[in-house]
Amino acid sequence: MSEERDPKYTVAVCNYNMADTLEESLRSILDQLDERFEVLVVDDGSTDGSQEILDKLEEEYEILRWIEGDNDNIGEARAQANRDARGDYIIVQLDADDKFEPVIQDLVRIYHKIEENREDEFFFGGMAPKTLLTRINYRSMGRGEDRDLWRRLAAEGKFLALSRDPFWTPLGYEYGKIDMLKNGYETTKNIFRSGVTWRSFFKYKILNAEYRDDLYRAVISPVAYLHARTDGIYELPEGYENFAKGLEEIEKNEKSIKELENKYGFKVKEELSERGKEILYNQ
Repeated sequence: MSEERDPKYTVAVCNYNMADTLEESLRSILDQLDERFEVLVVDDGSTDGSQEILDKLEEEYEILRWIEGDNDNIGEARAQANRDARGDYIIVQLDADDKFEPVIQDLVRIYHKIEENREDEFFFGGMAPKTLLTRINYRSMGRGEDRDLWRRLAAEGKFLALSRDPFWTPLGYEYGKIDMLKNGYETTKNIFRSGVTWRSFFKYKILNAEYRDDLYRAVISPVAYLHARTDGIYELPEGYENFAKGLEEIEKNEKSIKELENKYGFKVKEELSERGKEILYNQ
């Protein structure tokens, strides 16, 4: 295992049996970062050779550290990564089956530009202070864990999102139809587990004209709700049990880079990489 370091930033990655894509994904992250960063991988007992890959990369990259977890789902793994991060800031939601553009440091620069013009801790573009992400951490969910976190951050006025082109590309992993159906069911169940009411979900997702063709959700939602009750339903801040309110709060806090510059009174374009300019300013 790597020697103990004192990085300013932790990039958190979770892995379970993703050996086919793990090395390429991690190298795309590691090769764009400097000594201010650590890349922390939580591996939940992979049996496909992932841990051997992690050992090899840990020898090669001083900034890589991996730990073995015993988590039941991705939400628990992400929560462990946040707790075990050594950085003052954590960058989350990077998955081991994606390849990442060299813009992570650009996103960090933008974060600090916003930070200079705010007096509170906040979550932006997958990055937040460790103190915030350990106070409002991920909950035990296999899918939908990100939106559950966003709802609770938004309820405290701590959530910002960046409207931009994607800065990652999938590394070829494709879900079959059965997997897609399972994932849809798990996501729906966890919407209810997060504290959203079935009535508000049905009203917005099924009765809303925009979503009337979502017959699968209509059929599975009552069963998913009952399953959620069996697994245990978390509490949401007052008002956020309304599915539409949570979506509205998340969507209204998604801003383009130009909107953020106008709102917080900064300019950052000339400090970004050429690829960062292309992605963030759509050049």
